[in-house]
Amino acid sequence: MTNPAKALYDILAAWKKASTSNGEVRRLGSQDGWEQQFRAIELLKDINQLITIAENEGEDVSAAREAFPGWRNMVFAYHDGWSASSVNTINDADMRLLSMFQGTVSKYVPEFTDDGKQYLEDFLDIVLSKLEDAEPYFKNYAYRLVNHIRGVLEEWEYCAEFRISGAMQDLKNLIDYLAEQQPEDTFWQKAKNGFGGFFKTGLITAATAALLTTPATEGSKAIMSGGKELISEIRAQTEQKQLPVAEPDASVESTDETSGPQ
Repeated sequence: MTNPAKALYDILAAWKKASTSNGEVRRLGSQDGWEQQFRAIELLKDINQLITIAENEGEDVSAAREAFPGWRNMVFAYHDGWSASSVNTINDADMRLLSMFQGTVSKYVPEFTDDGKQYLEDFLDIVLSKLEDAEPYFKNYAYRLVNHIRGVLEEWEYCAEFRISGAMQDLKNLIDYLAEQQPEDTFWQKAKNGFGGFFKTGLITAATAALLTTPATEGSKAIMSGGKELISEIRAQTEQKQLPVAEPDASVESTDETSGPQ
């Protein structure tokens, strides 16, 4: 699991170890060096977004917000430049704050249960299989959404995992809609109630917000119970048959991916 604050800390710490210039220690004369530089920039963007998420959740992350310009300057070697000493560019005080921020970030980074990632992949197959005969627009919206989540899962070890949260919230909205429209279908009901069951932590706020109106212990029990029922249903369906993978309807023109079912 990638905690963006920890991942960036590790990169910056490695850049400080060598008593050479910023350009040399980062190996900017090589493709691998530039790939790591780009990764550091992406992690920086992720951290900035996580600070905003934490602020919206009522967390006091003022120290991180104030330290962010220092983290940004270290990533871009500003204003020292590539020829300056890496030891001088990587600031110890800012590094300590980045290390401290790792704990706050961990609450917003989803962590799969032991088999959660595989069950989520199977769940996505089932969703598309059940929507094979749906209206073309609806089917294509679901296909694009599922395909996006699959793309994030393929890069799970590299990307900051919290990026999946937004797509999972969109998927939950889709599942909630289907559960409302097809109350007789037990799969959609189990999917709605057990949606958070793929993860240990990190998606509770986004994916199960409705449960937060109940006491924490009751909400946790509901998530765990619903999650177990959904996992059992996924296991049963995947054992019964090899699920076909639905393809998008080519007759439907491309539409805005952010537009959900009306």
